[in-house]
Amino acid sequence: MDDIILKYITDEAQKLALRYQKYHNIVELNYQRNVRRITTPPPKEIKIPPYWLEDKKYNPFYVLKHGKQIAYSIKQKLDNGTYQ
Repeated sequence: MDDIILKYITDEAQKLALRYQKYHNIVELNYQRNVRRITTPPPKEIKIPPYWLEDKKYNPFYVLKHGKQIAYSIKQKLDNGTYQ
């Protein structure tokens, strides 16, 4: 059961991490283009989703790093009937 939970957690975290990395790359490319075109370009501003600040377990990079512990914790809570 741990493996199934870990697979779904990892798949979702990878999808969100790739989406954020694409956003970051686009912001960097736009900034580099502005540096070449404008003498005083606006500073590069990289934003993160606000829900990442609510709890670190919403951050896909944290989840990818700690996926096994999160999957184990979810399994334990499911077994105990305390998962919310």
